[in-house]
Amino acid sequence: MKISLGILAVGAIAISALVGMIALLGCESNEDGSRGTSCPPITIEDPRNLRVDAGASFGMHPGESRTLGVAVEQCCYWLEPIPKCHGVQWSLSPGAPATIEHDGTLHVDTNAEPGVSFLVSAAVDSVAIPLTVKVTVYTTASNPLVGRYRESGRLACDNGQETSPSDPIGELVFRADGTFSVTFDPFEVYRDYWGTYVHDTTTGTLTLADVSGNYVPSGLDLDGTFTFEESSLVLRDMWLGLRPSSSSAIECGHRFVP
Repeated sequence: MKISLGILAVGAIAISALVGMIALLGCESNEDGSRGTSCPPITIEDPRNLRVDAGASFGMHPGESRTLGVAVEQCCYWLEPIPKCHGVQWSLSPGAPATIEHDGTLHVDTNAEPGVSFLVSAAVDSVAIPLTVKVTVYTTASNPLVGRYRESGRLACDNGQETSPSDPIGELVFRADGTFSVTFDPFEVYRDYWGTYVHDTTTGTLTLADVSGNYVPSGLDLDGTFTFEESSLVLRDMWLGLRPSSSSAIECGHRFVP
């Protein structure tokens, strides 16, 4: 019996399409976000690699919305979202000035007070690992420091003269939850040192404390003042240190740009 190649090709395409449709149907999630009847399992080598994709802590403005998801951290700190067929049940800590939808869209109330923090929890079906993330409400007025910066200048101790560093700090991060980090050569999630900070927008004072890390330079001066000059953040009477290989002199201030 002879069968043409064209008929075989059409048959193969039809079978492939049918298999694909069955797989998609099997992976559909229910309206309430729970998993369907068939769904590929979540494979993780370390339970700590399953996380909310926004990180452990982040800030949001009053009235702001953001969609969260759950992902598995793969090699080289790449996040792979879990299959959509896995149901995720989202919830908020009691009294949170926010609401969250079943798809993970978080809405902060327009009247939420800056400085208030709350927890978002994600329960993934078939995975007995509680996931939580901290959200801190802030405004630019209440905390203008929040952001990521790189060093562009240094201020001399005797006369305040500014020079451009040959070995600048590659990353200074202030987070809405009151934590900071300093990294000389940013790479993936590595940080040199970190801690907490307290600032006063009226007096312009800034204090960094509770410092620890992979590399904490000597000669740090973590108590001073901050000002904004256009888009630059200027720290005066403060010194955040030098990288290990640096031969530069200790100075008394920094200029950072976004």
